[in-house]
Amino acid sequence: MNDIININDVYEIRDKKKKELNFYQDQLKELQEKLFFLEKEIGMTEFIIKVIEQENIYKKPDEIEIIDEFEDKDGC
Repeated sequence: MNDIININDVYEIRDKKKKELNFYQDQLKELQEKLFFLEKEIGMTEFIIKVIEQENIYKKPDEIEIIDEFEDKDGC
């Protein structure tokens, strides 16, 4: 059995782990950016939904004016 630790092997292991760490840090940064923009898009969508819902609440069906493009100014 060889119980001697080769320092070069330890350096190699360390270097591989550093590369792996850098890879995952880059992946994490990319995912965080995607999360940021997705959260913003969801917030904007929810805002639009609220605006549309509030608009429908304040306008009753009989208050909505229907415009007929083909109707002339005399009402015919």
